[in-house]
Amino acid sequence: MQYKIDELILKYLCGSLTEEEQSYLDEWKSQPGNRQLLDQLSNADWVKQELRKMQQIREDKAYRRLSQIYAQQDAPIQIGRARKNRAWYWAAATLLLLVTAGTLFLLSRKDKDGLPGIATAEERFRNDVEPGSNKATLTLANGNNITLDSTTNGLLAQQGNTAIINSNNGQVAYQKKEGNTENGVEVHSMVYNTITTPHGGQYMVVLPDGSKAWLNSASSLRFPTAFTEKERVVELTGEGYFEVASSYRKKDKSKIPFTLKAGTVAVEVLGTHFNVNAYIDEEEIITTLLEGAVQVKGSQDGGLLKPGEQAQVNKQGTLKKTKPDLEPVMAWRNGLFSFKNASIASIMRQAQRWYGIEVVYESKVNKEQALNGDIPRNVALSKFLKILEATGSLHFQIVGKRVIVMP
Repeated sequence: MQYKIDELILKYLCGSLTEEEQSYLDEWKSQPGNRQLLDQLSNADWVKQELRKMQQIREDKAYRRLSQIYAQQDAPIQIGRARKNRAWYWAAATLLLLVTAGTLFLLSRKDKDGLPGIATAEERFRNDVEPGSNKATLTLANGNNITLDSTTNGLLAQQGNTAIINSNNGQVAYQKKEGNTENGVEVHSMVYNTITTPHGGQYMVVLPDGSKAWLNSASSLRFPTAFTEKERVVELTGEGYFEVASSYRKKDKSKIPFTLKAGTVAVEVLGTHFNVNAYIDEEEIITTLLEGAVQVKGSQDGGLLKPGEQAQVNKQGTLKKTKPDLEPVMAWRNGLFSFKNASIASIMRQAQRWYGIEVVYESKVNKEQALNGDIPRNVALSKFLKILEATGSLHFQIVGKRVIVMP
């Protein structure tokens, strides 16, 4: 099916796209320059400025000529196909979009002066988004993907001597079976699996040695399906909480080292409970120790953590130790958002991951404005935003899968 891009953008701003229309718009948005245009049309300040410009030239001959040119284009736009030498066409289309989509977008927001302001909560939160849930994707050594959720229970696959079992409470476990021995010593083929949570997902995995890992949204963990007696190494992106099991060599009963790698940071575990936040859109990789001991190494230096301490490693590899408030750190594991003097930018990054949304800031928004409060993670996006509004001076509007932050 073919669509007119101006109609799709209008429906996008009004939050009424079908799934098929959204996929066409996503394809169009992936082309150079189109995403910027869509962002501009979603920015009230920019639209207001352009409308004022248009008001000044509305009787101009050039404006009338562009309108006539656009009116002659009856064929629908084929999204995803390149169009050469059509700059005038997109200029005309943009002007029309500013008159139609932009006007409707702004007229939905009125204040006492008759200028764009804040619409009612009912209008701003009409397009609600449900919270995240237990869901993930398991990628096997052969590249096959398995969807993990409450509907995939029981035996999922067999990897060497390890059975992969999923349960309906958001947990997948690796259970080692005896066998495949050579001269009385077990033989394992070193193959790796990866569990990945999407935006709006979380999951828990029991590793082959019995260690437990909880993954926050937009995270992944790569690990072998069977650990050797030499070492235990896993790789994390995003955020995870770990409870590492003690594992010993059969010959001398010495502990098998457990190492977590996250970007440029290596966390050497000595049997412990700890949290690592290693999202690529954060400025630091943060390791927080709750129990036991860990050695944290950045590219420049390292340090040993005691329970209650935190290591912050910046992009230059420099490590700084602090004693943080543990409640906000562990809030996600306890089903909460917990903000203690947190900037609105950091809060909305968490919202992006959990609700699977995009966030757009109007030009006058202070992204460093600090907020405090606790919000359950199981509430819909509209309630999350309403609580933020009640604790600060900002306002929000949901447009499709996008949240606009307004002063």
